[in-house]
Amino acid sequence: MMAKLANKGELLKFMGDHYDHNFKAANYLLVAHGAALAASLSVLKDYASTPQLKGIGTFVILFGVGLLAAIVYYASLALARATVLNAIMSDEYADQSTARFLGNVNIGALSIAVAAMVVDIVVVIWRFSSL
Repeated sequence: MMAKLANKGELLKFMGDHYDHNFKAANYLLVAHGAALAASLSVLKDYASTPQLKGIGTFVILFGVGLLAAIVYYASLALARATVLNAIMSDEYADQSTARFLGNVNIGALSIAVAAMVVDIVVVIWRFSSL
């Protein structure tokens, strides 16, 4: 169905606000996972001489997975925004299968990135709570 979309200006403003919020979240996840991964990797230089660092590989894996998920989240947001913008500007509805796919990728990647961050925090709390 190729019906005309009404209130294009309102749709563009709403879309801009919606995606601005989501891109900020994606950027925060990228920075958090990237910085934590860099910190975890920088600690590896003292790995052999410091017994407290045993198990740092868990953090490297979780932050790495989280970073990859945050990258996919950011990319899926960019693709979704382009799809919606294209639909609005052409006065057509977005293809439902494309929208559904991008929505699923977006939610899945966001869930993985947030879950990895939460698991990392819980592991840090559990591991260092006895200090």
